[in-house]
Amino acid sequence: MQNDSFEDKKHSKTTGRRGYENGSHSEIEVSKLQDWTAFEIYRRTEKLLVFMQERWNLQFNEEQLEKLIGISFVKDGREIPEELEEVSAVTPENEDSAEDTGDDQKLQFWTAFVKYADEHGRSADIAKQKASGRTYYDVHIGANGYHLFFSIPDGKRIKMGIYTYNVDTYNRLKELKDQIEAEFGESLNWEYSKPTGTTRSIVVEEEADDFNPAEQPKIFDWIIDHFDRITLALSMAGEHLSLSGESSGTRFEIRKRYWTYALVQIHEAHGNPGSFSNVNSSTDNWINGFFGIGGFYLRCVANFDSARTEVVFGRAEKSENKAAFDALYQHKDEIETKLGTELQWNRGDDIKSSKVFIQIDNVSIENEEDWPQMAKFHADWSKKFYDVIVPYIALGG
Repeated sequence: MQNDSFEDKKHSKTTGRRGYENGSHSEIEVSKLQDWTAFEIYRRTEKLLVFMQERWNLQFNEEQLEKLIGISFVKDGREIPEELEEVSAVTPENEDSAEDTGDDQKLQFWTAFVKYADEHGRSADIAKQKASGRTYYDVHIGANGYHLFFSIPDGKRIKMGIYTYNVDTYNRLKELKDQIEAEFGESLNWEYSKPTGTTRSIVVEEEADDFNPAEQPKIFDWIIDHFDRITLALSMAGEHLSLSGESSGTRFEIRKRYWTYALVQIHEAHGNPGSFSNVNSSTDNWINGFFGIGGFYLRCVANFDSARTEVVFGRAEKSENKAAFDALYQHKDEIETKLGTELQWNRGDDIKSSKVFIQIDNVSIENEEDWPQMAKFHADWSKKFYDVIVPYIALGG
């Protein structure tokens, strides 16, 4: 077998060499796999060790199992490079080869990004990894079977992806597609990877002048914004996320402490009973309040660079959300006159949900000096939305 590819090893040859498909029961099982990745090796070894325990009444604890398997990097949050993209035989005329840009430019880009993220209070989550001269930058979020990555494949695009380590994980996330995209606010490309591969990427991308220093702050904001929105969307869809290490605990502890602080004012603003009466402090960067109309709710969001209050139309049926949003939008001028300011109206034509929101920038959940301003903003505006907007929704526009 020597250095033959996994695909070649699976099949017998006319020269008489036997392939896995004609071997032992164990080899036949392996021959049915599409790829022989580190994850597949881990899973296969784990299966054999479990069989040994059951067959010969052996006892291994989790630590011993990990030591026997010998490739714990698959699960310990260490960087696992994304699958290399298949290179076309013909380079599109409107794209240059990524190699032409050189590692120095990529290193400069990611170094500038890490510095920018650190300056904006994001060294504990999105900017933990050291910059390198690679096309991609991985971000591990403590998820089960996947991590996030950002990529500058040709210097003319910025890409965010969910990199799943196996087909089961990809299928699990795809079952949550509508909910993830509704919360994320954009459609994702779920068919990006080869359908025969074990690993899959789910991506969103847009054009960007990556190596233009004047454009990079805008690109870095795109990365941070997409990271915040996709982690929120995954959490809202029921995925358990956590960043490994002390910084993760700090991040979630900060959120817990902020919502404990802010909910005092939010509860006071809404009274009891009120929209947030049964809402407790959370380790997420959002809390929801309800007003008795299924699938529609108030939301307060606290980020590391902004705070937001929203009215969300989030029912399972997209048409119901759009109809309710459109009915409300007919009263846009009246509502904004009553509130004394303009709002952001996001119909979300390409996704399931819609929302109306107001946002303040240059505040951070990480800075306790900003908490009084943020808490007052969340309390005041969630109550204003309840008093002014909710009656229009209740009347069906």
